Amino acid sequence: MNSLTVHVRVKASQVDAAVNRRVINTLLPTLHRVSTKSILPPNKSANNAALFTNMDDLSISFQRIGLEHSPPAQYHTLHLTYPALHLLPEGAWLYLIPPSDCCYREAPRFGAYHLTPENLSFFHRFPVNPMVRFLPRLEVASDLLAINTLAAAAGQSHLECVSFVDASGVLQHLISLTVTWTHNNDDPANTRQYTYQLSDLELKCTFALNAAHNAHPWLDLLFNLVYRVSDRAYLHVHEQLRAYDSTKMLLQDLLWTDVWNSAPNRPGHELLMTRLECQLDNDRRIPLSSLDAENLAAHAGQPLSIVLPCGHTQSYMYALICAMPDLKCLEASCRECGLPVLGPGDVIALANRLNRAERCSFYWG
Repeated sequence: MNSLTVHVRVKASQVDAAVNRRVINTLLPTLHRVSTKSILPPNKSANNAALFTNMDDLSISFQRIGLEHSPPAQYHTLHLTYPALHLLPEGAWLYLIPPSDCCYREAPRFGAYHLTPENLSFFHRFPVNPMVRFLPRLEVASDLLAINTLAAAAGQSHLECVSFVDASGVLQHLISLTVTWTHNNDDPANTRQYTYQLSDLELKCTFALNAAHNAHPWLDLLFNLVYRVSDRAYLHVHEQLRAYDSTKMLLQDLLWTDVWNSAPNRPGHELLMTRLECQLDNDRRIPLSSLDAENLAAHAGQPLSIVLPCGHTQSYMYALICAMPDLKCLEASCRECGLPVLGPGDVIALANRLNRAERCSFYWG
């Protein structure tokens, strides 16, 4: 069987030149070695097979020999900025929600955990179909979740948000969205502007629904910024304040100086003991954390009768409770009803302790 030399002509104006070069240079040697019958598109005969006039014919041939050419991945990138102080309405006061769980966290600082002023950006990439060639319409009205329409086509968008107290003393959140659609053809980019204003309750409900369904990563980023959940979010806000008004930045730093890391950093088993009670022989209950040496000696080597917050009684060895790692303490629950042992405040404290230990292990372990 004679081999067929396939000559490929591709006009740079028809397809992306870089893709053409990569695909053709990679696959042309293979095409030289494949028989005419194996690679011909269904509508090509042997007489006119020497010339593939477009990329569709070439793509069909690649698929017939088990190779596929996929267009390069494209995205719509949404950049987030908070607080955008230039959006502050006249007569309104800037309001920043306290940093999340700051009493359990060390004060964020540049230099720690590889944080620098250059890597404080927040963005989300929506994967899009690179073959889309129409200009989508972003129906925004008053629905913030319409931002998910950005996934319809490639482009660059900027979401800027500021929180403020209006003249009537109500906390509001103003969001400005600038959308730039980038066409896959040669049409010029198209930019549009949208504005949302939400009450604090409306934004909290949006965040809560998103957390319950784990639906929109870009909303997780906005939540991170508004509540300054991470060190990077806190420093992002810090630098935004510095660029607009350094006095506001200094006041924010001073406001939380004595709050950072002010709560006791207690291990998990100590938190458990404050939530458990020991049932003594005389039907008297005492907090497990108050169990004295005399009672411990009386029950040496024997399981204790432990009363959980839910009211159920279970048997545990005192030494095993003392040896429980933090993660197991965080997951501790009643074997009968499944109710967690730790309360919400204890869970937050222990989760932050675990987070700090994990970060230290990752960066310096």
